[in-house]
Amino acid sequence: MKLKKIRLKNIRSFEEQEFRFPEGRVLLSGDIGSGKSTVLLGLEFALFGLQTGFIAGNDLLRKGKDYGEVEAEFEIDGKPIFIQRSLKRKKRSVTQDKGFLQIEDKKEQLSPEEIKARVLELMKYPASLLKSKSNLLYRFTLYTPQEQMRFILQGKSDERLNTLRRIFGIDKYKNILTNLDVFSSKIKEKIKLLDLQIEYLEKDKEKLKENQEKIDQEKLKIEKIKPLIELVNRDIKRKEELSEQIEEKIKKINQLKTENASFKAEQSSTLRHLEDIKKQIENIQDQEEIKIEDKNYQQELEKISKELEALSQKSKELLLKKVENKTKREDFKETHEKISSLNICPTCKQQVSEDYKQRFGEDIKLKIEAIAKNIQNLDSQEFEINTKIENMKLDLNKLREEEKKNAVIKEKAKFIEEQRKRKTKLLENMNEITKRQEDILKNLKENEEQLNKFSDVEQAYEVLKQELSSLKQQERDFAIEKGRVEKEIESLTKRIEEINKEIIKKEKIYDRSKELRKTNEWILDHLTPLILKIEKNVMLAVNIEFNKMFSSWFSMLAENLTARISEDFTPIIEQQGYEISYEALSGGERTAAALAYRLALNQIINSLMSKLSTKGILILDEPTDGFSSEQLDKMKDILNQIEVNQLLLVSHETKIEDFVENIIKFRKENGTSYIN
Repeated sequence: MKLKKIRLKNIRSFEEQEFRFPEGRVLLSGDIGSGKSTVLLGLEFALFGLQTGFIAGNDLLRKGKDYGEVEAEFEIDGKPIFIQRSLKRKKRSVTQDKGFLQIEDKKEQLSPEEIKARVLELMKYPASLLKSKSNLLYRFTLYTPQEQMRFILQGKSDERLNTLRRIFGIDKYKNILTNLDVFSSKIKEKIKLLDLQIEYLEKDKEKLKENQEKIDQEKLKIEKIKPLIELVNRDIKRKEELSEQIEEKIKKINQLKTENASFKAEQSSTLRHLEDIKKQIENIQDQEEIKIEDKNYQQELEKISKELEALSQKSKELLLKKVENKTKREDFKETHEKISSLNICPTCKQQVSEDYKQRFGEDIKLKIEAIAKNIQNLDSQEFEINTKIENMKLDLNKLREEEKKNAVIKEKAKFIEEQRKRKTKLLENMNEITKRQEDILKNLKENEEQLNKFSDVEQAYEVLKQELSSLKQQERDFAIEKGRVEKEIESLTKRIEEINKEIIKKEKIYDRSKELRKTNEWILDHLTPLILKIEKNVMLAVNIEFNKMFSSWFSMLAENLTARISEDFTPIIEQQGYEISYEALSGGERTAAALAYRLALNQIINSLMSKLSTKGILILDEPTDGFSSEQLDKMKDILNQIEVNQLLLVSHETKIEDFVENIIKFRKENGTSYIN
């Protein structure tokens, strides 16, 4: 990670200020309270947002301002990163709003938590830190305020150890042990549940044996029934074969009886039929010949009908002409009356003379007389035609009567012919029926002779049926008993299958319980001691390396004093073989202990977590507070041992300016901070 730029707006003592950070060693210089640490707090806010107990909104936002903003630009793995976060003042608190995260050319608006998650991902910090309220890994690798480091050194040993476990990632062993303990408890609970499920395993095995014995007993019953069933089946088969033979004879008897009855019925029917035919022949008498006139009445009727239709049409035409002439006559009369009473012509408006009226009246009179003659002539023609029509209708009716009489004669002649034919047919039928009567009598006699041969068959058949019925009843009884036994065997078999399944299931449960016991024993006897041993060895290795660096750097900074780290990472300061408490040290010696501890932490964490993106940068906040001139000189040697690409030093010591390549100087005027 390489820090490029930070811009603060309304953050603590800054109104608006931008800071650019080159590579190498950079000193943030200025008097106490000039705003140096504010830049570092602004950077931490940009990366992780507000943090309970570490960075509060009320502490960051400038007094009297409702809005504040922090922008940070840095580089990770060659990729330029830009972050912007903002603060808003509400009635009772200061909250953070949505911000921006830009990676290379892709800029996104995200929630505070989303930005934190992406930053942790970029820094390659563990994802579990997302839910953490503070960023101890960042504080112990990149930036730790000096007062917080002193608090760690003076704090309780168990709290310090647990904090360092989390930072070193060694607390996972403790988590593993806790989880193993929980897992072991779960296994024990599971074993108890499994043991409850297999509590009646032996009883199930006893039930299995009892049911198997019952099946064997039922199978013996079936073996005894089988030969009895076979014997009855043989008798039934023999009786059924004999029964089939008798049934064939009975079938023949019934057939003969049916034929006899049929012959007798046919004989009776034939006799009745014969008598009927004789009576019919007697009723049929020979009829005399009837003469039929051969005349085409239909043709004559059609001819007269056509002539009659033509005359009717002509009569209608004459009637129409009469109506037309009468209409004209009336029109002339009406015109004559109008002219006679007319004085002024309605067309020319002139006087109509009496002479004109007389001449016009004579002309009209002549026309009316001519029309009267036409009407008289038409009446004469109409009378003549109507007379012809009446005569033709009489002829037509007469012809139709003759046609009906001739049709009746034809029907009578036809009936006589049919009667003659029927008589002939009846005589032929009578001969056939007489012959058939003789055949029926012959067949009837033969059937009666055959029936006499089977007189005792039906009685024997009845006896055989009773015997067969008794045998079949025995067969049914045996079959019912066999079925009952087989059903009992089937029921027992199903019960055995169920018990077997239950036994197999419980045996599997038993095996599972046995495996779980072995697993639990292995966890308690082998895995747990192994994890404890691994944890102890890892802690020991870390402690040894930590102790080596801490002792070396403390000895360089504090003459006549030695230091080492106890098993719980408590710094032990000694002088001439005697332990000295941290509170008994001078200010410079305390700072030396805190700085050595801080640098050792940085190196150990970066070594254990080699993939961290923050390895290339280190921030030291007032690392020389209370140092003498000689300690400041040795500080330079220590800084030369720290291999980082970018080192930010916060200090008001002017001598440190000789240790760095770049200096950012701070000043504060009237409550507002600036840089020169």
